[in-house]
Amino acid sequence: MYQEKMMLDFNAAKSVYKSYSIFSMDSAMDQEMRKPGYDFNKPMVIPKASWEQYFNFFADNSCYLIRPWFGGKISIKDTTVIDWSINAETKVIGGFTCNKATGNFAGRQYVAWYCPEIAVKAGPWKLHGLPGLILEASDTKEQVKFELQSLYNLNDVSIELPNGAKPVSKKEFRKMEESFTQNPMAVINTMLGNGENSNVSIAKTNGEGIPIKTPVKKNGFNNPLELTD
Repeated sequence: MYQEKMMLDFNAAKSVYKSYSIFSMDSAMDQEMRKPGYDFNKPMVIPKASWEQYFNFFADNSCYLIRPWFGGKISIKDTTVIDWSINAETKVIGGFTCNKATGNFAGRQYVAWYCPEIAVKAGPWKLHGLPGLILEASDTKEQVKFELQSLYNLNDVSIELPNGAKPVSKKEFRKMEESFTQNPMAVINTMLGNGENSNVSIAKTNGEGIPIKTPVKKNGFNNPLELTD
């Protein structure tokens, strides 16, 4: 089982879902680097965390996945529409009375608990679109679960897509991932602009010089969040 502490920033129009561990590391590093005499050769301790960020724009149900890619960032645009069914059942989460809703998304059926008192369409990951903030959600197989730990009221939250992220389609990114899995050095050399003569191939063979195709696991996990496109 993999668990991670995440954070969700939101306002009336959009939200961003990202790793709290990465946010804390960046904040701590920024403070350390501002101190006089900081040793820039000091090794960094990188936490095991999700480096992706999910931006949801409620007006047109658009979602942007932002992730690192060889020293830069790429942006994958998607449209997230969940046909929620609202139930009369309620329960209290973190002192807030929440209503129940169910919906299918990316091959999973989710049960979500949203708070009408906080009238924004935001929620964790790509789950959004209800008439209130989603404070808890899980799929019916209990393989994926999002739970509220704390909630803070911040004024004037600014949420903007990062500058310089290269836009690619989901299909293009799948090809990029597969190319990297099959021959990572070739992809690295291409990204660095080293040309064909500098390319070092480490593709696997069967001993007779015939390449063996390496299976690609979707998202790098045996049980990804999204089971279907």
